[in-house]
Amino acid sequence: MRRIKREIIENGITIMYKTPRKIYITVNFTKKIHKSNNKLLEIFISIGKMGGEINELCEALGRIISVGLRYKIPEQEFIKQLKLFERIGSRGHCYDNGEEIFSYYDAIARAMELAIEYKTNIDKGEQNVSNEL
Repeated sequence: MRRIKREIIENGITIMYKTPRKIYITVNFTKKIHKSNNKLLEIFISIGKMGGEINELCEALGRIISVGLRYKIPEQEFIKQLKLFERIGSRGHCYDNGEEIFSYYDAIARAMELAIEYKTNIDKGEQNVSNEL
């Protein structure tokens, strides 16, 4: 199985959710349509102002997802698996812009969905891609 190569410069977006600690999720896009039809190339996850084990686990999760995406595992499979954990490890849910966020896993899945929608709109040539998709 051949993996998708990363270019020197990639385009992407960073999404921030206000969970118990702010979580920043940067998603980079593929430039070409591959047989997998994936739009996402890699993902970086960071919990704002938080070091230690949780941040390390989020970084590791981002790396694992990125490797899978490069080997053309469907992005929807990652989203589906993350949603299975959406209520695990949460200290209660919170709201961000009226959207209920249940956990870090839920925020990551939602960011991936939002990034796919954003990339789809760009691919369609929509110039007015909102900051508030």
